[in-house]
Amino acid sequence: MVVYNFSMQGKNRETHITARLSSVGLLFLLFIFCLSGARQLPDMTRTLPDDAPVDNLIDTPADTPVALYAPSIKLVAPVEPLGLVSGTNQIDTPTDVGRAGWFTKSARPSGSEAGAVFIDGHTPGVFANLTALRPGDQLLLETADTTRYHYAVRAVVTAENSTIDLAALLRTYQGAPTLTLMTCAGVYQEAIGTYDHRTIVIATR
Repeated sequence: MVVYNFSMQGKNRETHITARLSSVGLLFLLFIFCLSGARQLPDMTRTLPDDAPVDNLIDTPADTPVALYAPSIKLVAPVEPLGLVSGTNQIDTPTDVGRAGWFTKSARPSGSEAGAVFIDGHTPGVFANLTALRPGDQLLLETADTTRYHYAVRAVVTAENSTIDLAALLRTYQGAPTLTLMTCAGVYQEAIGTYDHRTIVIATR
């Protein structure tokens, strides 16, 4: 199982992440964002099937993410809520590789909380084709009340695991409502039980 280090401290819930993005990595991400931001985004009115792959939604808050769609890569994924691994400051990951996980301390798509909606998933697994996404591709995030939030991909970046600043990924991009996806990439490292890179997708509404 892959976990990401995360902690919340203080009255203002200041976020601390053990992994820090190097200055070179940060400049690279900003360069990619600037390039993708210059491209005209496509029409976001395309429709998807009405049947969301969700489980029993009784007692689930209305704006809880329950399904993620990416038509360009034929992704239709159930989304489950995930918190921290018990007794740790590590973000949990889905036990089922066919499901994605919404980090419950990140924002909700309704915009009622500041920050990005953060969803992770496994590779191999539900996010195996995430690298095939391109700037401008459509993402739809469905909530328990069947509302669908439309996002357009702004950037797809693969970076070394140790250079990624998860705190930055929990913030919005340029102040717009943001959806951040993350999955494993690169080579599996037996010694640490995880892959050495991560693929990150930044999308905005």
